[in-house]
Amino acid sequence: MPLEPNDDPTTTIALLQRLTMLSTMETYALAAGAVAAAYAAARSCGPEDAAPTTPKGTAPHTEGQFKAFQQFRRLSVAGLALGLAADYVVAAQLYACVRDDLPLIVVAELFATSFATAWAARTCLRPAIERALGLRGACGLALVCVSISAITAALHGSRHGHHIYLLAGRVCSGIAQPLLQLTFEGWQRAVHAHQSWPALWRRETMRSIGRSTTLAALLSGALSEVLYRLCDDRRAPLLMSAFVALVAAGLTVSTADAPVLGEAPLCGGDAEAGLGRFFEFPRDTSGGRSVRGAVVTAGAAIVDAAAAIALVAWAPTVSRADPDAPFGFVFSLTMAAAVAGTQVFGAVAASSKRFEHLAAACCATGGLAFAFLATQPAGLGAALAPFLAFQLALGAAKPCLAALRGKHVAPDQRDVAARAQAACATIASVVGALLYAGHAPIVFAACALACAMASSPLMRLTA
Repeated sequence: MPLEPNDDPTTTIALLQRLTMLSTMETYALAAGAVAAAYAAARSCGPEDAAPTTPKGTAPHTEGQFKAFQQFRRLSVAGLALGLAADYVVAAQLYACVRDDLPLIVVAELFATSFATAWAARTCLRPAIERALGLRGACGLALVCVSISAITAALHGSRHGHHIYLLAGRVCSGIAQPLLQLTFEGWQRAVHAHQSWPALWRRETMRSIGRSTTLAALLSGALSEVLYRLCDDRRAPLLMSAFVALVAAGLTVSTADAPVLGEAPLCGGDAEAGLGRFFEFPRDTSGGRSVRGAVVTAGAAIVDAAAAIALVAWAPTVSRADPDAPFGFVFSLTMAAAVAGTQVFGAVAASSKRFEHLAAACCATGGLAFAFLATQPAGLGAALAPFLAFQLALGAAKPCLAALRGKHVAPDQRDVAARAQAACATIASVVGALLYAGHAPIVFAACALACAMASSPLMRLTA
């Protein structure tokens, strides 16, 4: 098509040059605008919100039952949301708090410790903790562990001084992860079953959890940054988050409890518990080997490992481009990108349900993001953009791969697949975190290659 009189090719070049010369504030504003636009676009294509649940039309109940349900829902959801918010504050501010005292290799060791501990807690410790303390007590312990993690991060010392306390805090953080992710849900499910509340009330509890945890993810980092700027002390948001976690623990233990219903499966299957079947190849319903199940499991492990590397790398990468970066605000941006990704998944689920295509696209997007990071780009925009793109893909990939697991892995093998996925992802995460400090481009390139290799087999699942 011929150029119009006002179509000057130099205009586009000038615009691109202008984007590379944006000021720091302009770059952050542009990144926030891009994330908001992505969310709005995905939201407009997604399904309508379901109508809220009311006591009318549900199974028979008494007024006392409904009041007890409302109290439990408020307290349990508030405890979970506040605990997650406190944990997010630590994730947002940890690197900024320790970077002047500890070398990057030590920071990487701290993250590797939390990854390994989270895997051990998910596999072995969580069932023992639930049996010893009960479900409500285990949830309270998770929140206390989050508080300890925040306190040790705020009161850290040098590697030759009080580094052991900071390491202990990361161990506590690792223990808290599976309890926050799995035990809270198991506790709420057990209370609903024990009290014989209508099934629709359980949906309302889950809807409240979704709203409150999303708000915690979006606001915790930004609010922690505001508190830091007001107090001019990086320890202030960490100490506040420790207090918030203790308040959440108090709310949690003050509400109803229920007996353990049995060890909750990791993915809703009925696989045998224990370590012996971690690496057993998932089988299909006919008893044969399931290559499709292996492809989904490997893809999910790669995505989890890449997410762990991104968690280690985002703050140091942004810090090199902007030493005075608002880490809390950047963390909220990455979480907002992930939330936008979940809206993308919702839009696909409401229309084509071609989850294989979406999973392949997410892996390809992640591969491109890490490939760009492997080039060690200069500039704040070049540091922010790949992490935001990866988080957008991650937000869509997590529920998408869970749906594919339900489609391609037999019900009695889903827990086996989840255990294999967790083990492989943890090994890759720990190795990648330890190598990141001295070999960042190689780690980024490895993540890019792994994501790219996962994309094509996932696309072929539709064949």
